[in-house]
Amino acid sequence: TDLRAHSIALLDDAGDVLWLSEGAIGPDEHGAVRAAFEGFADQRATGIATEDLGDSRLAIVVRAENLARVTAGAVLIIVDARSVTNGGPLEARVLTPQVRGLLQQFAIELQPPLTLDIDEASPPLTLDIDQAPPPPVALAVEPAVVIPTLRPAPGAPGQYASPPKVAARDASPTLDRAVAALRSAVINLHAQPLAPARPGTRIRRFEVLLRSPASKDANSAPQQMLARAARDGLGSTIDRRVLTDLLGWLVRHRHVWDVQPVMFSVNLSATTLLDERFGKFVELCMTKATLPRGTIAFELADAGCREHSAGFAKLAATLRALGCPLIIDDFGWHQQSVELLRARGVRMVKLDSQMTDGLENDKVRQAQVAGIVQMARVLGMHTVAKRVQSAACKSLLVALGIDFMQSFALGPPVDLDSLAARLAAEAAADESSTSAAQQGA
Repeated sequence: TDLRAHSIALLDDAGDVLWLSEGAIGPDEHGAVRAAFEGFADQRATGIATEDLGDSRLAIVVRAENLARVTAGAVLIIVDARSVTNGGPLEARVLTPQVRGLLQQFAIELQPPLTLDIDEASPPLTLDIDQAPPPPVALAVEPAVVIPTLRPAPGAPGQYASPPKVAARDASPTLDRAVAALRSAVINLHAQPLAPARPGTRIRRFEVLLRSPASKDANSAPQQMLARAARDGLGSTIDRRVLTDLLGWLVRHRHVWDVQPVMFSVNLSATTLLDERFGKFVELCMTKATLPRGTIAFELADAGCREHSAGFAKLAATLRALGCPLIIDDFGWHQQSVELLRARGVRMVKLDSQMTDGLENDKVRQAQVAGIVQMARVLGMHTVAKRVQSAACKSLLVALGIDFMQSFALGPPVDLDSLAARLAAEAAADESSTSAAQQGA
């Protein structure tokens, strides 16, 4: 190539540097890598991204994908921007046949095929998708690993078949009744969007929220049920049910994720970190659903991660291998919280709303938010500010470099069926616009 390169770096699928020819990767370069990986989430997009770094430097990020067209890494090339102005299309100058072959081999070496590591001594695994998830290990229950329902009940579109009761060994009658109540309770799932702070975001992101159809307030969580589950140590039971209901909906609404990359994050309770079988449960569910990597993410509260650090580290590693991003919610300015970011599966932090409350009049908090944003950028993570209400606070957060905002004012939660209808309409409009443009050309 005739491009004058300053440095070359090889990156893994998280954007972390594996090898660097010279110099160092600064925040601007990390930001370019993060933006490129955002675009690479759409497998139909071009395999090359660029970003102007200033001072006549241009960052070129080239995707390395394996045979399954999964992004397994990338190559970062910092070139003299003046050498790009002439010489033809940049993609043709960089992605020569020889380079494409090397990139594919690099991707295969980075990301070997994922296999199910099943303990031969474990009870036989069943893929009967009508069985119910087991109670958590934290209660000294030893359930079999099963896959819950991923299909609607016959003759009842949009409703899921009630799973049969599975008796747990050594469980008390009271616990049996609590588990049965959680499994039979009628719930609704809503999704709240994360509003991008600036244009260029390719992935639509939503947080999945649990709602009770019996409540008059559509934006109210079933607090009584959640409190009862927390009291009995059954948070994992709810988490499993939310995940399987969400996957069932996604399987039936392919247009939600097939047209444009999307990410739905599921909140996990702290007790799930004590459930040693939850990681295997997620693995089996994701294998059954066959969704693109990155479609399902999981959120954990900062305090729970710090309290159960060993379980957090183990789950983070499992989710990373499955391509499920991990999000730390209510992230604060604590050394223990910062240490959580060492887990390579973490891809996003949601700031504690107390950090942004009254942000306009508190320069110390502004400095803290700016510090977290800069730290996240270096680590290749995104940042989210919650409960942003005023226009002044929104403008300040944009200036501080926040990536997303989440609040009822910017985007209220909607039930999944309404979201599916809206996304279908948007997809039809985009297809019509693209068709019109092609006919005009």
